[in-house]
Amino acid sequence: MSRVLSVLRRRRRLIITAVVIALLAFVLYPQIDTLQHSLHIVRQATFWPVAIAITLTFTAYALSAEIYHLLIKHPIPLRAVAIVQLASALTARIAPIGVGTMGLNAVFLNRQKHTLPESLAVVAVNNGLGLVGHGILLSIMATTAPLPSELDFSVSWSDAYWVLLAVAVIVVVFTVSDKLRNKVFSAFRTLGQAIASYRHHKREVGTAFVTSMLLSVVYVLVLLASSQALGISLGFNQVFLIYTFSLLTGALTPTPGGLVGVEAGLAAGFIAYGVEPDTALAIALLYRLITYWLPLLPGFIAFRVVQRRYF
Repeated sequence: MSRVLSVLRRRRRLIITAVVIALLAFVLYPQIDTLQHSLHIVRQATFWPVAIAITLTFTAYALSAEIYHLLIKHPIPLRAVAIVQLASALTARIAPIGVGTMGLNAVFLNRQKHTLPESLAVVAVNNGLGLVGHGILLSIMATTAPLPSELDFSVSWSDAYWVLLAVAVIVVVFTVSDKLRNKVFSAFRTLGQAIASYRHHKREVGTAFVTSMLLSVVYVLVLLASSQALGISLGFNQVFLIYTFSLLTGALTPTPGGLVGVEAGLAAGFIAYGVEPDTALAIALLYRLITYWLPLLPGFIAFRVVQRRYF
């Protein structure tokens, strides 16, 4: 038994890679027809907007790396952080939207002299800044381009049911188990202290906040360029609202990378602004080809580099 465990430890990287590839194949194989349709759409798109969208997509990974680099608790080379962000293009495809990226970053930081609370604090603050920054931009855009009535941001009863069920289970478990409750509260206190320590790094947090807002803008510009590549010209504020709606539908869809949910939100958003359904779907597929499918190969290469150097 000990010999088997020893072999597994030595081949851990190979095993992890094999598992990731298997999960990726399981997730993406049913989407092959969608990928083929997306590639067909590219042939109909104008070249320069597509080229701009691709450039902006990889710029977004650089901005993500800068945000994390500003928030880290202990020195890590920016190049290493950037490779991890690119590697998240792979891990984000095998977990519900956001989970793969946050998980990879937390594990990476934990391996780079960050305690678990410190690692989680960096990830939590990064996402908190992103939410607040995007919310501020959304409030500005909504005043200049009101959301069409056809788009519904309300949560369905089925979504609310699962949320309430999860809350009820947590309450019951915490009520029954004093030991578990104390451990969880202790962990949250430690995490809170790690987050509170950022009050001593106001300049870094402020810069990260501005950069996170810029990151939202970049992704909206990718969507704007994708729509212009197919002959649709909407205002930046309108595209921002469509993008935000797709984030919501993607988050409410428990599929790896928000598959189907994001595409549905994008198509519904463009249709609400008067775009023909076929064209709206084409824009959604082109955007996802650029932001979802295209970074997969670079993400896999970066993931292997991260495995060899940092894990």
